[in-house]
Amino acid sequence: AHVVNVFVWPDGVGASKASTARHGYNLLRWHDGAMQYAAVSDLNAEELMPLARLLRASAQAAGSAAPECPYASPCLSASDVKLSA
Repeated sequence: AHVVNVFVWPDGVGASKASTARHGYNLLRWHDGAMQYAAVSDLNAEELMPLARLLRASAQAAGSAAPECPYASPCLSASDVKLSA
């Protein structure tokens, strides 16, 4: 079993928007213009993508502004996420 931690905070507060990998964990970040999101797990980036898409769809269904994705449509693409050690 894998654990995925998801964090949400107001856009413009603190952290970088770059996705990264360190010590066997992947940090996948995205934003919707108003909020920043981060998913952290020992899953690889490609396995985290579907969760990011679901979270984005959920936010849209809840009536929030349509998220702008810093990656390729339909929000995230494994080839567009830049991971660094």
